[in-house]
Amino acid sequence: MVFGELSPSPSCAVRKSGQPSAAEIQRRVSTTRTSKRRTSANSENGPQIAPDQSPTRPSRSVNSYQTPSTAALKRPQDALPDVFDATIPQKRTCTSNTKTAHPSGRRADSEEIYSQSKTPETARITHDKLCSRIRTKLSEHDRKKGFIYVFRDENRKEDVWKIGVTERVYNERMEEHINCCKLKPVVAHVSAQVIQNCNLLERLIHRDLCYEVRYRSCPNKTKGHNEWFAVSKDMAVETAKKWERFIHEGKPYDSQGNLNVVWSYVLEQRSPAALDVHNMSHDARHEQWAAILAPPTYSDYFHAYLAYARSELKATYDWVYMFFWQLSTILYSLHTLALCKNRPAFYALVFVLGCAVLPNFRLQSTEKQKVSSPKKKA
Repeated sequence: MVFGELSPSPSCAVRKSGQPSAAEIQRRVSTTRTSKRRTSANSENGPQIAPDQSPTRPSRSVNSYQTPSTAALKRPQDALPDVFDATIPQKRTCTSNTKTAHPSGRRADSEEIYSQSKTPETARITHDKLCSRIRTKLSEHDRKKGFIYVFRDENRKEDVWKIGVTERVYNERMEEHINCCKLKPVVAHVSAQVIQNCNLLERLIHRDLCYEVRYRSCPNKTKGHNEWFAVSKDMAVETAKKWERFIHEGKPYDSQGNLNVVWSYVLEQRSPAALDVHNMSHDARHEQWAAILAPPTYSDYFHAYLAYARSELKATYDWVYMFFWQLSTILYSLHTLALCKNRPAFYALVFVLGCAVLPNFRLQSTEKQKVSSPKKKA
């Protein structure tokens, strides 16, 4: 070893081996990103050459180096779209109609105020929802009395009909529509008498025509109305009358709000799952429901109550079979007490009653323990 020659340090040995350190890699990555940003920023303004410098080497002007946020402001849209979109989001252009409304509050005639609110339902879905709604127990809101009305707006050319319900006088409700919605109603149908369960009636009518529902904007409200239907006058009036006859004349619900025995049987027999309702159209569905809601015949009444009696007898038989020995011993003890009329017979009856009742309580407690035991272990 020559005097004066220094030995290489460990760091120099690592550099000579060709493996850079982690700090060196991080510095190179940051330098590469900074150079890309400078290049993209200078590509717009072009190179600035000072008088004392050569043309081949651009000078480093004040604007040649910019922060990421400043570079993003002057960067074209096609350069580094990920940084541009994250820094300055693009403004979306509105394609909706921006025409002003009339002084009266109604929109211009050239603007469409009726729009379809959602994708129309299929006939199968509508059929199932009608059956489910009819079988549902009535609520207090459903049981209110009122009137059904059908009208259209004479100021509009579209054949769209409003079907609603009111619990007050019909004329007062029409005045509210005129003052609030700025429309001129042409009435096609109003209920001839007060109808029980009017809110349920309105829901059934709307469900039956849901595939043609339209949304109408209201000038005096932030929320519009979705009780307009793009159907013919005959279809709107006939649908309202069909369901009115079902609710008012058919009286399908009992005092508890449940569907009565006759209409439960009729609905099950006239709309079985075997019917081809998977691929049917809404017109065919209307015809089917017109037959379903027809008044029950005497044969329907007879078979409905016969089926109800059979179901009750079967339930009673199952209950008697389950507690056969308890009932038989109780009847035997009662018969013995009636013949003997003494204290031993009475005590025997009390003993039999205790033996008949106590096992039932034991079974219930055992079932509760079996059900609750997994929860305790968990």
